[in-house]
Amino acid sequence: MDILSLTILLVTNMNKLKEFILMTIACLAFLLITGIAKAKPLVDFLAMKGLIFDHLEFSDHYNFRTSDIEALSSKSLIITTEKDYAKLAKIFPKRDIYYLPISVNIDSNKLFDKIILDYCNIS
Repeated sequence: MDILSLTILLVTNMNKLKEFILMTIACLAFLLITGIAKAKPLVDFLAMKGLIFDHLEFSDHYNFRTSDIEALSSKSLIITTEKDYAKLAKIFPKRDIYYLPISVNIDSNKLFDKIILDYCNIS
């Protein structure tokens, strides 16, 4: 997929859907906040796209506190994971915080079902 056609859908805490073309946000520095087990694939993906950002990384299932994120006040654009958005939006209800939505595509339902059933020892 061409970088010009690749878009990231970002949702604000105001429930407005906003679409940013990567080439547009490539010139904006942003703060990426993650509280997930493995942030490296996301960080690598965004870096590979040439985006300029600082990464504030927390442990998986971290309970964010206002004091943890003092850096937020100086950043105009904040992007996080969909999972962390739910927590951050409660702490900063009046702040526009955006998230990268997560989607899963299963190529083969039959194979997926077999893997799950085999794992559960169900035939």
